[in-house]
Amino acid sequence: PSTSFRPSIDRLEMRNLLTTFMVINPVDGEDGSLRDAIEQANLSKGPDTIKFAMNVKEIQVSSQLLITDDLRIDGPGASKLTVNGDGDRVFALVPSKYAEEAPDLLTRPTAEQLTDAPSVKIKGLTIANGESSNALGLPDAEGFSFGGGIYNLGSDLHLDRVQMTGNTAVGPVTAGGAVANEFGGTLTVSRSEFIGNLSTGEVVAVGGAITSDSGRTDDGTEEGEPTQPPEVSIDRSSFVENKAEVLFAGNLGAPFTGLGGGGAVLNVTGTMTITRSDFVSNAAMGGPGDGALSGGAGFGGAILSGDVSPFAVADSKLIVSRSTFTGNTATGGSSSSLDVPGGIAAGGAISVGNGSDATLERNSFDSNSAAGGNGGLNADGGIATGGGVSGAGLATLLLNRNQFVDNTAMGGSGGGGTGTDAAGRGGGLGLDTIMLAGFDPGTATASSDSDSFVGNIAYGGIGGGIYN
Repeated sequence: PSTSFRPSIDRLEMRNLLTTFMVINPVDGEDGSLRDAIEQANLSKGPDTIKFAMNVKEIQVSSQLLITDDLRIDGPGASKLTVNGDGDRVFALVPSKYAEEAPDLLTRPTAEQLTDAPSVKIKGLTIANGESSNALGLPDAEGFSFGGGIYNLGSDLHLDRVQMTGNTAVGPVTAGGAVANEFGGTLTVSRSEFIGNLSTGEVVAVGGAITSDSGRTDDGTEEGEPTQPPEVSIDRSSFVENKAEVLFAGNLGAPFTGLGGGGAVLNVTGTMTITRSDFVSNAAMGGPGDGALSGGAGFGGAILSGDVSPFAVADSKLIVSRSTFTGNTATGGSSSSLDVPGGIAAGGAISVGNGSDATLERNSFDSNSAAGGNGGLNADGGIATGGGVSGAGLATLLLNRNQFVDNTAMGGSGGGGTGTDAAGRGGGLGLDTIMLAGFDPGTATASSDSDSFVGNIAYGGIGGGIYN
């Protein structure tokens, strides 16, 4: 028997086509350039890819490259392509709605403006010599300068086999010389290198390479509403000779003034997981004490973690495993002024404070140091706590199977007259209370299981291995 056949048309869902843009011109802003490709990708809704012709080996940008839509930048390798900021921030990731409605990018975003934040992956290139002089989403008048290489405003950023070198954040309050992960953004770093990045603040300097923090949206009130907590994951990456250094001001009595913290990384109000990574010769340096109440504090030569930032108070968690920390330093600021003591120092490698939780497992801490600043005439030197790791301010530390070898804590020298030399406490691990504005004065707790302490020294002080 015959059967009838009636053709029909099925309705398909809407689909965005993936587009690949080829960079063929190294000259910034011209047709075929990286800027041109990013601008076209921003207009092509949905995920796109940017690749590079073989003749494009170095690109110098004249201003930050603004990314507002999902994008993959696929470079040929960090040794084959460099994107050079030469005094300007290199990349900025910003939700498209915010970019459209607040084109100067220096006002607080609303919660709605953060809802279409892009997802961006950057792979196989070097980002060098970027410099920030502002912090997107924050008014210039507030004095913040974050993210010399990349500023991530509430977006999802993945860096894979990227080298970031010589990037800088400069200004009164600086954070994230290489990368700023702000307004509750997500940052994933794999197989990447951070070399010689700087956070150089006039009053506060944190996160020499990376900073991660919440933000506050504009909800019609003066304070605003905190964003979701940020998240950071770092795997098989290295941090070498990054620095957070305060240039001019010591402890002025206001919160965090004079603080040089997190020579490589700052983690506040969020979760950070670090695995199989290396931290070598990073430095956190407090500001000079001249004209201040004391020298500035130096906390966390490699990493500083806490629950408190200028934008939010929220639980933070730091999880570090199977990583090495070698030759990192936390140094308090010194003074040459009468009756002005040196700054305190804590955590030559890692400093955990202000209620943060930290889990440290199967790491190696070798030859790290915390050094208090020297005092002026008739003033004491600054105390140093935890040459390898320090905890303070209701922090909770869980340590398991870590090795602490040849770490040192050395107090600063008194300035003569009635000034006295300060103690070093806990060459390997030290728990302390901190009496500084912006820091919780409570004590920390720590649990140590199968950790080893060999050759650690507290000069002129207490507890060569552990101070509690």
